[in-house]
Amino acid sequence: MSWGAQVLLALLLCRGLAGGLWHMEQSSGGGQAADRPASCSPPSNKSLRKAARAGRVTGDQLCEALNRADLPALPGTPAERKKILGRQAALSCDQTIGIGFDLGGGNATAAPGGIARTLVVAPDTKDSGGSYEVAVWRQDGGLPDDAALLRGAEKVLPAVPGRDGS
Repeated sequence: MSWGAQVLLALLLCRGLAGGLWHMEQSSGGGQAADRPASCSPPSNKSLRKAARAGRVTGDQLCEALNRADLPALPGTPAERKKILGRQAALSCDQTIGIGFDLGGGNATAAPGGIARTLVVAPDTKDSGGSYEVAVWRQDGGLPDDAALLRGAEKVLPAVPGRDGS
């Protein structure tokens, strides 16, 4: 296949993918998050008796135990929440992948990399869905500085085109 045909095929595939994603967002309510907790289905007497005989907990009982308003606070998650430029934000960590290329034609190598620190910020004050992410990592394998990440986000995010500046 010629390079022109490959480019055309790639453009058509990207357009189709973008259209599919747009359609999914429109059909899912425009990205509005539900404000209510998950619901648990009512347990059946048969499953309760069977679990009680076996000395186990049913999925329904586990759902009821975990369906708490303060569940995110139990592992300390709210400590990772921030307000950036008047918007809700959250910090998280993730492992990066180190990839090495042999420019002499040899094999590429892959190994665990360092830690990336990511800040996820709501695009508007209404927290109506969507997010902006800013991630930093260090090449020396050390932990990124949260204060530097927050300062950088406060400088960079106001310059993002289409971002609600209010």
